[in-house]
Amino acid sequence: MIADFLSSARNAQNSKIAFESFRLGMRDPEVRLFPLTCLGRAIRVFCLMDWKRWIATCFGLGRLPVAPGSWGSLPPAIAFGLLMWGGAPGWATVVVMAVLLIAGCVACVLFAPASIQAKGQDDPGEVVIDEFAAQALTFLVVPLVAPRDLSGWESLVLAGFGFFAFRVLDIVKPWPIRELECLPAGWGILADDLAAGIVSAVLVYVAMRLLVGA
Repeated sequence: MIADFLSSARNAQNSKIAFESFRLGMRDPEVRLFPLTCLGRAIRVFCLMDWKRWIATCFGLGRLPVAPGSWGSLPPAIAFGLLMWGGAPGWATVVVMAVLLIAGCVACVLFAPASIQAKGQDDPGEVVIDEFAAQALTFLVVPLVAPRDLSGWESLVLAGFGFFAFRVLDIVKPWPIRELECLPAGWGILADDLAAGIVSAVLVYVAMRLLVGA
């Protein structure tokens, strides 16, 4: 019993010391202003970047340090999965995917050249609006060719499979997908991804037939 009492007393003392350290630390202006500093840096990056490049990076997703193409592909995959999982009408999902596809294609052709010029590269890694468009293409006709209404988990499985299939094809770029990179400016950035999106759509259709049957 005495040992338990002494242990409780030590824990209370440690907690008091930790709280006091935290309180003193919060008095440090640098600690208190750290969140505002991070926000300020983000705003500064946004303001300094050409708005055309900001759109080409899919509103900053292409600036993330790890796998920017995957981040750019994620929004259409999430939108498709949530719409299908939530029981949205098939035509509504098709319309959303079509809007994302068209918007991504137009943005890539018009605004990717700004990143090309700024970075001095033919296909800058920060440009992910092409992945955004092509991922939407992957799911565009799924609701139209589904043999029946998909359950929630089936929709999420297909969303994940379509995302994974597109990312593999976009990274590997098997023939003749890679040949399309030779097109000029934004067209070259976009065309190979759209080709990967078409192949991914075929793979999603095959996976769907295997998953839900005829």
